[in-house]
Formats: sequence, structure tokens, C-alpha cells
Amino acid sequence: MKITIRDFEKTLSFNLDHIAQLCGQNIMKKTYICESIRRYFSSFKYSEEKNKWRDNVLFDNENPGRKAYSVISLSNPADMMAVIKLTKQSLMYEFLKSSMQDFQWQKQMEIIENQLAEMFLELNNRIKDFGNIAMTYSVSDVWDMIQKSTVTDTNENDLSELSNYELCTTCLGLLEGVIERMPRKTILILENADHFLTREEYRQVFRKLGQLNYKHGILSIVTLSLDGYLVAERDDLEDVTVFNDTEFSLPSFEYLCDFIEFNYPIQRTMQEDEVLTVIEKCVHNIARENALVSIEENVICKLINNTLQMEEKVACGTESERHFIEL
Repeated sequence: MKITIRDFEKTLSFNLDHIAQLCGQNIMKKTYICESIRRYFSSFKYSEEKNKWRDNVLFDNENPGRKAYSVISLSNPADMMAVIKLTKQSLMYEFLKSSMQDFQWQKQMEIIENQLAEMFLELNNRIKDFGNIAMTYSVSDVWDMIQKSTVTDTNENDLSELSNYELCTTCLGLLEGVIERMPRKTILILENADHFLTREEYRQVFRKLGQLNYKHGILSIVTLSLDGYLVAERDDLEDVTVFNDTEFSLPSFEYLCDFIEFNYPIQRTMQEDEVLTVIEKCVHNIARENALVSIEENVICKLINNTLQMEEKVACGTESERHFIEL
């Protein structure tokens, strides 16, 4: 599926079939994409007819309708805690409210009601002599009590004590729990995921996003700009789009391998995993003019890194016979 975001006469496009990874160093373009999708699939009101946000989201060249998808957007720890905390807009609220309909919950509610009835009967016996008055309650008060609960970690510490990775995986688990109970078409946005997750944490989260897509059809949009974060996979390469001086969506894996083999300056056949590794390392420089650093820049960077006891090595040979030469 091709997503197009309009900004009056300009357009930004990318593919979204499973997990769209939006790479490159043009942060403004990627921010505009995420904000457009958030506004379109929300109750955001457009103030005027000529508004760059109005109906500027197209799926395969058509407006999908503002209620076609539910959007969950996470860009920092505050966003993730808002999803987990008990508020009327949170996923936790949706999950608990739907869970109240379960038979086991109803049974527990009956027990609580009986206990409350006994307690109020005793209290009313004590105040009946004061006049024609009595204390009453409603079943909804029990739900009010649950709503006023505080979500903490298992040690009753504030959610802020959890790591970003724990918050993120909790949000994903909670989202899955809600979708299982109330299926709906959902887009999950992880904006600047490389700013709150480590590289290995992101790879774990990426695998979870794949499971959510396979099991529940949840579409994910992830924006990245730091080296080493992209997860390049053979079957999902076309979901990778780079935004720099211009935009570029990666072709199919087979086409990319043929292109490299045909155009490489010397005769060389790269292994499949080697192609994916190279793409992961250089993706943020694609579609960017003057991206390659000069010899002087490399030398000065190495001199500074030497003072920090950091080594600079160049990988040589194929993946099977890989060795490194120290600069």
C-alpha cells in the first residue's frame, strides 16, 4: 500500500505493507508525515478550508476516511506512560473496561456487592435512630474505585522507574490485549525510536511489531535517523524509505542485488546477508548530496578518536572471509 502525504503542491510518499521504516536525516519531512497521520485519524478540527492538514493523507491515492484506522503514537517515555496509565483516553482504560464484561469479573463483582451490602446494612442500622435517613451506593462506584487506581510497576514504584524498553514492550503488549478484545484496523507510530531505544532493544521491538502485524494486521510506522538501527530484511526491503534531499524507497531485494552486481566498479558478487548489512550501515546517506566524507574528515575524526582510545578499522573481504584493517 502506498501512503501519500500532501503539503499543498508537494507530496511525500512511502510504502506501508507491514512495518514502514522511514530513514534519513530530513527530520522535518518525517515529522510532518507522522503529524499528518495523527491529525487525520483523530478528532482534530480543521480551522479553515485552505489548510495544509485537511484531507492530506492518501492511501493508494484515495482518502481512506478519518475513522478507517485507530492511531497509537509513541515518541517518548511520556507518551508510553500515558498509554499505560488509567485515564479515559488510555489503552489501559479500554482494556480494563472491556475486561469487566468477563464472567469471572462478574462473579468477583457479585462478591464485592454482597460485601458492600452487608457493610451498608450495618452502617444504616447505626444511623437509623438519627432520623429518616440512610446511606446508599451504586455498582458503578466499584468501577469508579478501579478508575482511581494507580498503575505502578510490580514493586509499586512509579512508572517512570521503568526503562524505556520496558515501557515500550508494555505498550505493545497492552495494544495486543485491546485488539484481541476489540479488533480494529490500527496504525502504530514509533517516532524517533532510535532516540529512546538502544540498537538491540529496537531489534527486539521490531520482531514484536512483525508479530503484531502477522497476528492482528497492525501496521507500524517507525522513524529512524541514527546509524545502525535499520533492520533490513529480505522480504520487507520495499517498506524502507529514505528522506533526505529527496525521497527514495528501496526496491525489491532481488532488484537491488542485480543492480549492485551490474553497477559495482569492479567484478564482485556480494552475499545476500552482506547486501543487507551494507544497506543497514549506509541507508541514512542515500538520497543525500555530498554525503560521503572527505579524506581530511576521516583523518581528523581518527585523530580525535585515538585520544579516546577508540579504534578505526575497515572491513575487507566477503562475509565468510571477513577481516579488518586498522587505519
